[in-house]
Amino acid sequence: MADALPSPTSFAFLETTSAVERGLPHAVVTLVLGGLAGLAAAFVVALLVTLVGAGVASGSGDLGYATAVDLLAKGEWPARTLGAYAYELAMVGGASIAAAAAFIAIAARRAGRPIRTFLTAAPRFRWRHALVGLAIFLPVVAAEIWLSGLVNPSDDTSPLATPGASFRDRLVYIAAAVGFLWCAALAEEILFRGWLMQQTRALTRSLIAVIVINAVAFSLAHGDLTLGGFVTRLALGAGWAWIVLRLGGVEFTAGAHLANNLGIALLAQPVLLTVSEPEPFDPLSVALQIGTTGALVLGVEWWVRRKAAPGPAPSDCPAAP
Repeated sequence: MADALPSPTSFAFLETTSAVERGLPHAVVTLVLGGLAGLAAAFVVALLVTLVGAGVASGSGDLGYATAVDLLAKGEWPARTLGAYAYELAMVGGASIAAAAAFIAIAARRAGRPIRTFLTAAPRFRWRHALVGLAIFLPVVAAEIWLSGLVNPSDDTSPLATPGASFRDRLVYIAAAVGFLWCAALAEEILFRGWLMQQTRALTRSLIAVIVINAVAFSLAHGDLTLGGFVTRLALGAGWAWIVLRLGGVEFTAGAHLANNLGIALLAQPVLLTVSEPEPFDPLSVALQIGTTGALVLGVEWWVRRKAAPGPAPSDCPAAP
């Protein structure tokens, strides 16, 4: 059948694994060593962010440096401005990319292949793909948030509309959100759609297993076991995994991932380090997120097939006058 799903051997991104990776012991040792290196790197960056954040806080108010460190460590920041949320953004983005970089450095060293191969099958990282993913998905996420707000009105104010926030605070918050959430999105793509998907492929020939394991691990890693949260991230994980396979790299999904996180941080709620209360099941929100993910997958699939379609045969071309 012409439209049948191709076998895993059809995907260049899955064929970058080396022979040494095709064994469970290798995967376990990489997971342990990479995990320890990632935790250490995340801790160092988190400590640096806290120390720098305390310096900024103590330098712009009546707080002493030690008091500022204590407040940041406890997650307590009295009378904070919109720009002050750059601390949480820096913590999430900085710690995430540090952990991912340390992990993937260990994985690349043990596999004997370049770090780039965990990100893309192309000769270099394709920034245009990332920008297209961001440009396409950000308006979609904004529309989701707007529609959900219409159906389920709330008294909450979007971060960008925070009353009394100065232009400088809004600019600092936007810049921090774009930069640090890009780091967080890229880190997750490297670990899940990069290393995990390729490592799973090295252990099984089943394409379904590759995608399902990736989607389940991605959803569980976010720690939200509510029905709505788990199902939506499961759909995102599966959809983005397929897109990575079809495009041969994580660039596009990293941009789409940034769009998802950025839309929430700018239009719904700021990033916080505290554990949020479980959200009640919202069928509309779940349907919107699954539907838009499905639409994105179909759009990418259409583009890939259109690009791969052969042009007209020479005999089909009109004759020259």
